Amino acid sequence: MIKLQKLWAAHVDVHTVGRSAFLDEVVGVILIILVVAALRVYFDLMEVYTIQLGLLSFPIDITRKGRPERQIRRTFKPAWKTLTRNFLRMYLTFVFLMLLGLAAVVFSARIAVHSLAQPRMWPMFLVIQLGFFLLLVTCFWQRGAETALALDNPLAVPVAIVPAPAVVEESVATEFVAPPAPVIPIAGDAVDHKAGNIESAKDSFRDEDFPSSSS
Repeated sequence: MIKLQKLWAAHVDVHTVGRSAFLDEVVGVILIILVVAALRVYFDLMEVYTIQLGLLSFPIDITRKGRPERQIRRTFKPAWKTLTRNFLRMYLTFVFLMLLGLAAVVFSARIAVHSLAQPRMWPMFLVIQLGFFLLLVTCFWQRGAETALALDNPLAVPVAIVPAPAVVEESVATEFVAPPAPVIPIAGDAVDHKAGNIESAKDSFRDEDFPSSSS
């Protein structure tokens, strides 16, 4: 753009002189600034769409491939479509905010220049800083307007279809309940019980067959 401005200024110097030459150069500079503003809007929309694509699309593929320029190339077409469909609204907003910021800087600089004769320097410093602060506010405002426009016209990101996990049917094993074991008496207890029966039988036999001598 600077080269075009130099070529235009050389053309004006060759063919015209005086006030008309100055006006022609001013018109050429304004046209170049307007073209640069349109390019700036387009590249800002590309930046916003690149961030949106990185957040909503496939961030895993970007880290694996290591080629982020592929994601940037995918934003050329949607940024152009969004700009052409909303060119007048977005372009006028951008130019208005740009002129507002430049006017704030020029106004603050003019006040500071006319205050050079003041004994204190800090008021001029504050005025100049206020002008640059207003310029920064307009720049943020421009970026916010572009982001809002990109959100109103989102990217058509293909949704990755994730297959549903296969349901594995687990066979439920039936619990086998064993029948209760029969109660088996302990051998020692049975022998003691049998011995007790024999001793009682012997005692009864003695009492019946062999009476005592006293009788």
